[in-house]
Amino acid sequence: ERLLSSYLNKCQDESRRNEEGHCEPNIIFRDRLMNHREGTDAIEPLLEDIEDNNKQLFAAYLDIMPLKWNLHVTPQAFACDLYRNIHQYNFVGKMDSQFMMDIDRMASHFGGGELAVALNKAFDYQRLVQKDGSKHVNFGTHSADGTRAPKKVNKFYTAQTVRKALEYMSIDYVLLGLSVPSWAKQMLREDYM
Repeated sequence: ERLLSSYLNKCQDESRRNEEGHCEPNIIFRDRLMNHREGTDAIEPLLEDIEDNNKQLFAAYLDIMPLKWNLHVTPQAFACDLYRNIHQYNFVGKMDSQFMMDIDRMASHFGGGELAVALNKAFDYQRLVQKDGSKHVNFGTHSADGTRAPKKVNKFYTAQTVRKALEYMSIDYVLLGLSVPSWAKQMLREDYM
């Protein structure tokens, strides 16, 4: 879901993709005119024929993404050097159904105060935890500011792109003890039937 969320936020909207330049490599994902204006040699538009197909464009993104890793999609194990340093972290949170509770736990663990205020400003977790402390909220599904990627997986993923995403992120799944989402397991099962 993290790869899809990044794609939705950085790549899906063509005007945002061209304006921000965070859907990399830009030479492929940005408009030829935009590349030309910035002095980048324009290449033939590789994505022109698939612009309006969500699954094909997302698959192209996953195929091309490793040419220039962006911090929005780099496995956390690499970005945080977890393979060597995970033992130095005091807290590892997961953006899953426990996320808001993890944020609350982290704020309490590290003294509340300004950290709790900053986290609440970013995630509005206090309202959700107080509203129903026993209910678990998936951040990506219910966030007013988020991409709601968990609700869109069937619109963008195929069994092939699930495999590719798991290959890219396997180190995070192993080091952080993440579970493969049930929708991904189901998509892979159906592909073998």
